[in-house]
Amino acid sequence: MQFCCNLGTVKPSNNTNIYIPPGIWLVVDYPLPRILFLRIDGVLEFEQGMNNTLIVDNILINGGQLIVDIVITGSTTTNVPLPNNAGTLGPTVIGVLGGLDLHGIPRNVSGTRLGATAASGQNTIVLSQPVDWVVGDEIIVPTTDTSIGHTERRTIASVNLNRTIITTQTALAYTHIVIDNVFPNGQVAQVAAAVVTDYATNIWNPVMNQSMNTYYKGYARISDTQFIGYGQFVDAPNDDLREGIHLYNLGDWNASRPTYVDSCSFDGGSFSAIGLWSTNGVPITNNVVYNTYQSGIVATGQNNIIDHNLVSTVYWSGTAQPQYSEFNVNYDGAIMSKEAISVIMRNNLVAGVERLAYRIQGNSCPGTVLPAGINNDYSNNEAHSAMSGVSVWPIDKGFMYDLECILISGFRTYKAWYYGLYINTARNIIVDSCSLIDGNVGIYTFIIGPLALSHMVGNNTITIRNSLVIGAITPNDCGDIIDQASININYSQKAVPIVSASSSAGNAGGRSGIVFPSMGQSNMMPIHRFSGMESYPTIDGLMIVTNVTLAFFNNMCSSCQDFAFQVNQGNNDGQFPITTNRMFVYTTSQTNLISNGWPNLDVVNPARCEDMDCDGLKKDLFIDEDGTLFGQPSSVFSDSEHFWGNQQHGVGDFRIPSAALTDVNGQIINITSIYPYRGISRGPTCTYQTSWQMYLCANTTDYRMLIIESMDSDTETRRLSPVAIMSDNGYIDLINGPEDVGWCNGYSCGMRISTFMALIESNHQYLIYLSSTQPNGMRFRIINSNASIVNILALQYDSLQQIDVYANGNYVPPINQNMNYSYMMLMDTLNTLTLSSPVGSNFFNRTTKMAYFVIDGATVIDLKISPLIVLTFGLPPQTPVSFFSTNLVSNLAALLGVPANMIVRVNIVSANNNTRVRRQYSNAGSYQLRVEIRSSPVQSLSGNFSATTQLMANLTSIIINQYQSGELQMAWANCTGTNGTAPSSLTIQEPNNQTSFPLSVIARIALVTPPASCREQSPCTTQPVLVAYDSAGNVIQNLGSIQYPWQVVASIVSQPNVTVPGAIANYTNGQTQYSNFGLPYIGTYQVIFTFIQPNGVSISFITNASMTANSSSVTVGQASLAVTVVEPIYVVTVNQPFNISVRPIDSITGGQLGQICWNNWTWTANVSLYTLSQSNPHGALVISTTSITIVNPIANIVQVTNLMIDHIGMYILSIRLVSSNNQYSLHVTSNGILAIANGTVLQTDSGQPLTYVTLAGDYMALKTSGMLEIT
Repeated sequence: MQFCCNLGTVKPSNNTNIYIPPGIWLVVDYPLPRILFLRIDGVLEFEQGMNNTLIVDNILINGGQLIVDIVITGSTTTNVPLPNNAGTLGPTVIGVLGGLDLHGIPRNVSGTRLGATAASGQNTIVLSQPVDWVVGDEIIVPTTDTSIGHTERRTIASVNLNRTIITTQTALAYTHIVIDNVFPNGQVAQVAAAVVTDYATNIWNPVMNQSMNTYYKGYARISDTQFIGYGQFVDAPNDDLREGIHLYNLGDWNASRPTYVDSCSFDGGSFSAIGLWSTNGVPITNNVVYNTYQSGIVATGQNNIIDHNLVSTVYWSGTAQPQYSEFNVNYDGAIMSKEAISVIMRNNLVAGVERLAYRIQGNSCPGTVLPAGINNDYSNNEAHSAMSGVSVWPIDKGFMYDLECILISGFRTYKAWYYGLYINTARNIIVDSCSLIDGNVGIYTFIIGPLALSHMVGNNTITIRNSLVIGAITPNDCGDIIDQASININYSQKAVPIVSASSSAGNAGGRSGIVFPSMGQSNMMPIHRFSGMESYPTIDGLMIVTNVTLAFFNNMCSSCQDFAFQVNQGNNDGQFPITTNRMFVYTTSQTNLISNGWPNLDVVNPARCEDMDCDGLKKDLFIDEDGTLFGQPSSVFSDSEHFWGNQQHGVGDFRIPSAALTDVNGQIINITSIYPYRGISRGPTCTYQTSWQMYLCANTTDYRMLIIESMDSDTETRRLSPVAIMSDNGYIDLINGPEDVGWCNGYSCGMRISTFMALIESNHQYLIYLSSTQPNGMRFRIINSNASIVNILALQYDSLQQIDVYANGNYVPPINQNMNYSYMMLMDTLNTLTLSSPVGSNFFNRTTKMAYFVIDGATVIDLKISPLIVLTFGLPPQTPVSFFSTNLVSNLAALLGVPANMIVRVNIVSANNNTRVRRQYSNAGSYQLRVEIRSSPVQSLSGNFSATTQLMANLTSIIINQYQSGELQMAWANCTGTNGTAPSSLTIQEPNNQTSFPLSVIARIALVTPPASCREQSPCTTQPVLVAYDSAGNVIQNLGSIQYPWQVVASIVSQPNVTVPGAIANYTNGQTQYSNFGLPYIGTYQVIFTFIQPNGVSISFITNASMTANSSSVTVGQASLAVTVVEPIYVVTVNQPFNISVRPIDSITGGQLGQICWNNWTWTANVSLYTLSQSNPHGALVISTTSITIVNPIANIVQVTNLMIDHIGMYILSIRLVSSNNQYSLHVTSNGILAIANGTVLQTDSGQPLTYVTLAGDYMALKTSGMLEIT
């Protein structure tokens, strides 16, 4: 390498290496030769005023400084070592460890806007301000339509005297528009194409350049410089990205050695023009990026300044690599700050990008206090001609200093052919001071809120304010449509909005200004549709639109209609209300203000909404609070009854719950005579708006959304719908709830949450009927409301219940509680609830079984079925009158073994006419004694319900057991005052159960099916069956309570200490439920079956001979064993230990063994990789020296520990168990196990799979043949 100080008067020749050491300042004043490698530790400066070009393969600035015109060449094999063993410098790269200055001749105006529309075919361009451009300069005029290829480059032929009109050498091929529309309220809709000069000095013109890469703590001051053919498209770590200018790990901006990029142009790149990574405070200003791939400017770090830049014609990375485009899911922004801690982004324009214009982290909402030194701001940024103007995705971390809310402000979008704003985030959303002009969807929002299954509210809100939402403002452009044949469009079908009723596959349909809000868990975009749902809606949500101007929503193009507000056609599950105030509407027909499409018939199937429409398009509410939108304060809601009577949609009178169609005696009623109307309840001011497919109710804003939740754990598996909402003004509406959003092994999971959205009007009463058994817990809340919204609701129950009501978590006693008692005692009174009753006031109508309660918008009401025991004794006519009149409650308490204060109601009814027996008792017939038992109500929802539940379960068990054993009847007959009489029957309704059933008294049990085909320690192939009979020989269906059924235990005659596998079975459904009964050893045995002593029953009862049963001799043979994997492992980390567990089982029944080791032998295990003939795994199974085999006789498993796989890939393990007596050798293969690298994060998709694999043949035959392999 030559040193500059040794050159003397001899000029270096071509293709030499040059080194400028520290302390040397070299000024170049003559043309330079071609240089291979230039290292600058000092300063190399080019004399100003002369044209010079530095042609070099590589430059390393190691603490020095360079000001120069450069052509970077070099082959792709060039690598230069960096100092201090810091790696190598790749080809065609300037590596800066010191300083780099590239400065051209500055322009006063590098870019401006059109002053008037420039039509295709003309070569005269009017500018909005004077420029200092000259003849021969190149200009770029970005596109203003939906084709990014309509950006044009032209050369200036002349400039007029006032320098505002330029003439180009060739005419424009496309029209570039200017729109300047001032509305009466002072708002301005302004669109104008940019015009920028592509001229700059100090041209860096590389051939196949990779990047300018800043290493360590160097700095670069670059201005008025042009970069041509920069970057290399490569998927690399952040520290090795091949961008035009790659600023990495510079730390904080330093005034003594500032880095900036100003007034530069980047032309014809292959990757991002400028990237800031782990770098803070660097200004990127007044630059032009034209014609590149994936992104133009990418900013991470904090406080970087992105100001007055133009980025135009950015292609999707899949367009660069069409052979891989099908698998490319990249949606980076042309200007992107999604990973930035903070950024200042102002006055930028993106014009013409195949995918996203801006992908950002957003700003903090008003009131957020930011840490010192954090500056984050967005203002006056603009996007033209993009798939999406501004995007925030759920995987983007957002602005980390406000985790509750995200602010999107100061953006203007035009011709965003899918979305103006697409905001999908886990924060509340504020859109402020934005203009969304002539895009397909102006604003689409999705909030990821609390899981509906958690029953938690998120106070989810979306606020849109001080903004313009403009429809088809561009004249005569119905032919401006996206190119459906584009590879970008073809592979972005999931992004197509499906919000409009006119949308279809690949077609976004008409323009939609603001889409009704969706809120739930992730909608799994971009793998699934961007505007789909794919999850249960949250419990609450609201969109507030205030001081927003709407304009130019009409039917301009014949193919579709445009609407200012649009119910999302792609959300079948549930959409939340919108409220508006201070609205301004111009050049918009009344018929185009709002639209609600019809329910989607394709989801009425067992895998989605089952057999009727879901509610996402049927329960949509819009409230104009001040009349500035509809002319007077109004409520607008869906035509819920539109398909009433349509079997395909599954709605009609035939779906009304049966309980609503009958009277208290079970007789069918004429439902139409009582409820003549269908749909959401309406008053006389409501009129149907055909073009909206919605109702407009003028002069009322008291409609609200009522959320009804099942609080039981089976909310997804117990279907309660259709739910009928029946109003006091004669309307019936049906609700189905959201669709099945799960995906289980390629099929729907058959689960739908029982959370329902209903629309109600304040100051009305609504009866609610469910289509199946009512849950033990139900919750009601009127969302987006306050105490001025008041209703009476009533939920129908199938049976007599004690319903406890909680208002905001606190117990509210029923209005018919007798307050003269210190404990719960109910009176038979009339329902006196009114809308003025205190919130939470409640009454249970014992005749109609309706639980009434008062609710308002500030109160959450919970209904809980209190554990209640209802006993109905049949008493003979000989029962003395004194038994009913003297100390009845205390007598019953003593007989039943319950405290007297738990007996809350006693009724004596004549069995002949089912009428209440008064003080004069007749001996003509028998009586029914109805007794209700419950504990004192828990005073708050946070109280101890489990103790009450357990107490009632124990009491139920004791009462049933004593009656079925006959011991209760004996005690009753011996009680003073009964004169030896006892109940002849007992019917019971158990706690938390809505059916009553009669109890039978056991007389004997019998073994009807003896065990047979038994093998040692294994379940017998024929399991024993015992049946209980009453004295009349009838089979008894159940013994004991639901929670505590009677149990039978088996033992070996004369060997009571021998453990019998599976010895215990419950008695339910008319027989014992043995499934795993076996005998321990080879031989012949006799088995005896007896009852385990039921709770509350004497030991003498179960030792009675009639309560036992014996088998004949049972022969036990040798075990036949197999093995299965326990708790399969699906993912392991390379070189990280894991364990594999297996369980020996009976090969014939597949059942578990009583013991896995017996007769003093044990198991050994061997694990290896299972080899597939068509697979060539790169890794091996590593068995650690610490690996051991553990035989666990308690869990009945064998575990091999400390196994590892040493390479990524998919593997199957082969496990072999061998008994120590060599009697058994068992083999099993594991499922596929994925070995991943440490730190790898797997993306989990729980929704519908993207690809299905089916076998065109006989799968079972292939499997049986042993030819089926997993590769």
